[in-house]
Amino acid sequence: MKQEVWAEKSIDVLHDNGYRKIKGHRFARLINGVFQAVSFHGRKKDIYVWRNALPLSLPDLWPPMGWKNAAGRLPVEEGKISLESEDAVGAVQTLLRDVFTERIMPIQDATSSLQGLHDTLDEEFLPYAAFPKAFCMFQRGELEVGRDHLRKVIEDPLRELQRPMLEELVSLADGDLRTAIDDLIEANIRKNRLSKLDRL
Repeated sequence: MKQEVWAEKSIDVLHDNGYRKIKGHRFARLINGVFQAVSFHGRKKDIYVWRNALPLSLPDLWPPMGWKNAAGRLPVEEGKISLESEDAVGAVQTLLRDVFTERIMPIQDATSSLQGLHDTLDEEFLPYAAFPKAFCMFQRGELEVGRDHLRKVIEDPLRELQRPMLEELVSLADGDLRTAIDDLIEANIRKNRLSKLDRL
């Protein structure tokens, strides 16, 4: 059974909330500079919806990626929704639509602004959350706050491979940094074929 079957009863509500299909069972919207995606997954024993939110300027943005609090699956518990028989496909589709409408959309709405997304990302749980937080702030024009976040990432020994690119961004003059952020946004739109999405 193809994954997109699970989204069939959610198409109208997805569209009503600005989501468009980007691939098979994956849907996304661009809202206030935030990329948000939902995708429908599962095999018979474990069926769920994945949701995430990312700043559109995030380097090498990949639609399924995400950070705690701004991304996750619902239901959280594996096997909470399962397909007991082929006759129950419609019931499962309805359950997934309800999960999207009642549980995912309130979370997505809370992260549908750069400030809301920034505040949701949890550095206490994962210090690397400073990385997407930086790009939220860069897009908002709060360049020094963004630089402060990136400096935390630069200091992390686990991020050694990213260090040269991050140091270059931190050192850019304000005008050049704004241009770099605009270039990252356009590169992400092009690479992920997001130009068909409305910018809300």
